[in-house]
Amino acid sequence: MKRIISQAMLLTIVVMGVNFLFKLYLSHTVDKEKLGLFFTLLDVVSLFVLFYAGYKDALIRMVALQEYEAVSVAARRIYWGSSFLLAVPLFFVAGHMNRDEAFPLFLLILFFFFSQWSNYYSYMNAAFRNYRSMLFEKSVKAVALVGSYFLLSRFVPVMHALILAYLFQLLLQALYIRMSSPEMFRIPFRQSERSTEIKFLRIAALSSATSIAGSLGLYLSSILMMNLYGDLNVLAEYQVVVKSIFFALIAVFVHPVSAYTLPEVARLIHEGLGDEVLRIEKNLRKYLLLFLVLLLLSLPLTPKVIGLLFPASYVHGALLLNWLLPFLPLIVYTSYCINILKGFGLFETILAIRTAGALAFLLSLWGFYRAGIDERSIVLAMDAGYTVMFLWAFAKKRKVLA
Repeated sequence: MKRIISQAMLLTIVVMGVNFLFKLYLSHTVDKEKLGLFFTLLDVVSLFVLFYAGYKDALIRMVALQEYEAVSVAARRIYWGSSFLLAVPLFFVAGHMNRDEAFPLFLLILFFFFSQWSNYYSYMNAAFRNYRSMLFEKSVKAVALVGSYFLLSRFVPVMHALILAYLFQLLLQALYIRMSSPEMFRIPFRQSERSTEIKFLRIAALSSATSIAGSLGLYLSSILMMNLYGDLNVLAEYQVVVKSIFFALIAVFVHPVSAYTLPEVARLIHEGLGDEVLRIEKNLRKYLLLFLVLLLLSLPLTPKVIGLLFPASYVHGALLLNWLLPFLPLIVYTSYCINILKGFGLFETILAIRTAGALAFLLSLWGFYRAGIDERSIVLAMDAGYTVMFLWAFAKKRKVLA
């Protein structure tokens, strides 16, 4: 497990480096306001995709219990049927935010369905613990995104090339999983027992609600920044500088821990190996302490580094970024605590924890905004949400492992 996580983190660093350099290139070549609006519209689509994040946890949980019929005809029909229903409100929300009709809405809707397709395959990969295939998923996406953008930008307008490139990366990710994990597609899809379907959908619904609550600050932050402050320049700084770097660090340090420890922790808990879970946690704490020290030492250098990398108009984003960086170790540890609770099947508790964090984000944002604080209120409110989730998850984790 330690070797897999290390490989995933190393490969993710490379992938995030490619993605970061790509965004850096875009900041120098694409109109600032259009770029900020584009990534905000992608956030709107991603927020709708979050409604299905629970399918991954539900599949992992059911496969760990060897109830393979969870991958049933009914589950697939609900997944795709509800996707078509959600496309309608997505169209209207995206249309409302699409200032001056800057982007073709049909391409954004297509991006939503391609995301659903590639994500479902990715969920299957995680459930059946195809670690080797999982390692290279994001690499395929990164190469597909950058390569297709530079190819398409020679024939179509830059912003059209950008959204088409995002579509191509999802398509190639789905095809890669299909080719690299063919065995899981040979499992016969059949009608399962009603009780199994209800259990599967209950876990999926609870976990999806949990994912929405847990990621609300990340995806809603740019949307709220656009609507509360209305400054597309500040929005671009947040999207291109703050979110690109912060998301990259989350992808490097949070996602591998979450993706690779959940199947393993679920197995260890099912087999009654609680001591092994504690051993993994002990090692994780050491790494996170070192990580926190490095982050705190880097804060004075952030504005200088941003000034060297990005155009001068983006430098203000470094000040927002510094309010988020020290909370990364907290997010990693919270993710591990949540995985332990998932292993015990405590999905209602996890939902309560994530909901408390979302409420803390919204309430503190309201307070900061009313107090007249500028766009920093967004990142300060995110910090408040992360702190609440950490405290509750840590307390509950100690209780179940006691």
